[in-house]
Amino acid sequence: MVETNQVEMTGYGTDPITQSAIERIREACACPQAEVRFLISGTQTNQIMINSLLQSYQGVIAAKKLVMSVSMRLGLLNLVAIRF
Repeated sequence: MVETNQVEMTGYGTDPITQSAIERIREACACPQAEVRFLISGTQTNQIMINSLLQSYQGVIAAKKLVMSVSMRLGLLNLVAIRF
């Protein structure tokens, strides 16, 4: 990462490093036609995965000691989240 940090490249997602990562993921999954997408934040990733895995009537239950930043909590507002 340090070596490529200062290298000028095209926009994120069209650069050769991203394309290499996509190919490696396809190979690792043994699925050459897989559509691979990258998400840019943990909040975005959490929300997409929770929304994909749960039915509309299901929710998230988290322990009281769950560590979440303010931005992550705001990102999860449209989910049914119950904290104990």
